[in-house]
Amino acid sequence: MRLGRRAFLKLLIAAALAAGLPALLWPREPCPRRRALVADALYADFPNPELDEFMVEALEAAGYEVDLALGREVDLGLLRRLTRYQVAVLRVHGGVGEARLADGRVVEVYGLFTGVPWSDEYLDLGRRMLVARARPLAAPDREYVAVLPRFFEEALEGEFCPGSVMVVASCYSLASLDIALALGRRGLSVYVGWDGPATVEGQRDVQRRQAVAAGHD
Repeated sequence: MRLGRRAFLKLLIAAALAAGLPALLWPREPCPRRRALVADALYADFPNPELDEFMVEALEAAGYEVDLALGREVDLGLLRRLTRYQVAVLRVHGGVGEARLADGRVVEVYGLFTGVPWSDEYLDLGRRMLVARARPLAAPDREYVAVLPRFFEEALEGEFCPGSVMVVASCYSLASLDIALALGRRGLSVYVGWDGPATVEGQRDVQRRQAVAAGHD
């Protein structure tokens, strides 16, 4: 999964605008002041340091204090603390799988990968449907811990501040509304994701469809 620089720039501009607008609508609260996160869980498998540097510099230029997390640093602890940030950009794997419930039903589940390799220490969290063992399509020989919608409902620390924005640069991060709704119930205002593969080609296809819809084919 790779995204072009221009695509990310557009997302970051939109995120900065969306994060600033609520200041006009809500009174000041004891919220994180202009803190941002760039979390690149793909760093180990598909490093793109130029992109990471670009995202950090773009957010800093917009006036944010930026934390950068790479590879295994994108762990469950970091994701629990997402509410500490006004803007979070996640470069991660995403996917869909099936899970069997206690009553025997099989349901689809959507998840976002961390940068942490899977181990049996996560089995209890898996039984509680907070995380899952996941293999990225681009690296099927590797297994990672992926967080499920229930993780965001039950494991997040506190609530997001009004106007908080999350950009999830991940395949299928918006193929279902489950993750976005779970974050929204914890106060997130803006969620940007993909309903299919997050690729440069996919971005161009979105732009083409938008141009056709606007009558500029």
